Amino acid sequence: MTIFEPGTVVDVPFPFIEKEGSKTRPALVLSVSSFQSSCGACVLAMITSAERSAWPTDVQLSDWRFAGLKKPSLLRWKVFTLDDALILGARGALSQEDWSRVRASLESIFPKVI
Repeated sequence: MTIFEPGTVVDVPFPFIEKEGSKTRPALVLSVSSFQSSCGACVLAMITSAERSAWPTDVQLSDWRFAGLKKPSLLRWKVFTLDDALILGARGALSQEDWSRVRASLESIFPKVI
């Protein structure tokens, strides 16, 4: 089992709703390594190009190439937990600037939790 640091961009299979199968998509690791090693799972958030929609809480990723992304992307607060065995591998990691903005956004959404 590979343990990923928070801020790592990984590839995961996203299922299609309207048909069978899945497509590989990037996601951001949120959970700490101790959670991953004890549970065998990872808490992730969606990364998307969102060419047709926007959420007010989206976080634009300025250094998307540094993170291993193929085109301008953003973090969308669709959070999910996935078994570690389903993570296909790492692409890169968020820059310090992007990671700071993601953390600030999370704190604004869950101010009493963080």
